[in-house]
Amino acid sequence: MGRERSCIASPATSVLPAANSPSSAKARYNFPMQPKPDSAFARRLAQLRERMHEKRIEALLVSFLPNVQYLSGFSGTEQGDGALLVTQGGSMLFTDSRYDIQAHEEVRASRVMIVKGGAFANAAKWSRRGRASRLGFESEAVSYAGHRRLRELVPTARLVPVSGMVEALRIAKDEAEIEQIRKAVDAGSRAFADSLRKLRAGVT
Repeated sequence: MGRERSCIASPATSVLPAANSPSSAKARYNFPMQPKPDSAFARRLAQLRERMHEKRIEALLVSFLPNVQYLSGFSGTEQGDGALLVTQGGSMLFTDSRYDIQAHEEVRASRVMIVKGGAFANAAKWSRRGRASRLGFESEAVSYAGHRRLRELVPTARLVPVSGMVEALRIAKDEAEIEQIRKAVDAGSRAFADSLRKLRAGVT
């Protein structure tokens, strides 16, 4: 289905915890070990998982590109270039070979899987490994045809439409975003000051 630079663990075969607990989702998906939670992206994912747990969503397909970038760092080019699968046990960014280098350079706190056949479809297929009973998807980013395709790819899961879950996190700016805004303001101020110094009366 795809390839990753790190090795992917096989599905867990041990006895699992209760089916609706976060530890159960982690065990069933058995994601490879994630990076240490020392980045803004890891904190954002942790906040998202709290909201998923409140809604009893075991896995979430994030396909709206601005939300994918907010959670993983992957910028892509246009809608459909990447999809992020988030569970209580880990997260994985799916994209194609055009973005192999870019994805591995940009993505933080998530694994990267290079695939053929569409990022969203492959993320949906991967979600079956965890046998999630409730699979969330961004309702405003998935068309009617996309929903039908999702139903075909994951026939055993209950599809849960999600609206505004990631956007609600994006409203509150974290320290990394505030620092980016500060740098942008500083750069704009310096450029404006330089322009003023170059202005002379009578010169257009």
